[in-house]
Amino acid sequence: MSVFRSASSLFLNGGVNRASFLSTRFYFTKADDVKSFDKFLDDNKSAVVDFYADWCGPCRMMNPVLEKTFNNVKDTKLAKLDIDKLPAIAEEFGVSSIPTIIGFKDGKEVVRVIGAVNEKKLLDLIEKTK
Repeated sequence: MSVFRSASSLFLNGGVNRASFLSTRFYFTKADDVKSFDKFLDDNKSAVVDFYADWCGPCRMMNPVLEKTFNNVKDTKLAKLDIDKLPAIAEEFGVSSIPTIIGFKDGKEVVRVIGAVNEKKLLDLIEKTK
């Protein structure tokens, strides 16, 4: 499992702004394999998983919404799962359209949205995982 930094504030005047880089909060975890995905769900009471693909335009549109939302949410964690790299997990959860965002509470699915959503809908989804 790898952790990614929000990239929105990394560059200033063509170079890395060291202060911004150091203060940028980790806002999501990338599930790289089945084991890391299972561990993510086991380790987080309130969790959200974004099923996406790199080639998907609406999935890319969701990135700033996810970043903004999860940089302000403290008690719910986000994982991003690339369906091209882990198709078995996508199939296990019946993901047939992307983006699909699934909310989990204590490791069990409690809510799902399909398609790009705004921050309010995302916050509503997060609230249902608590």
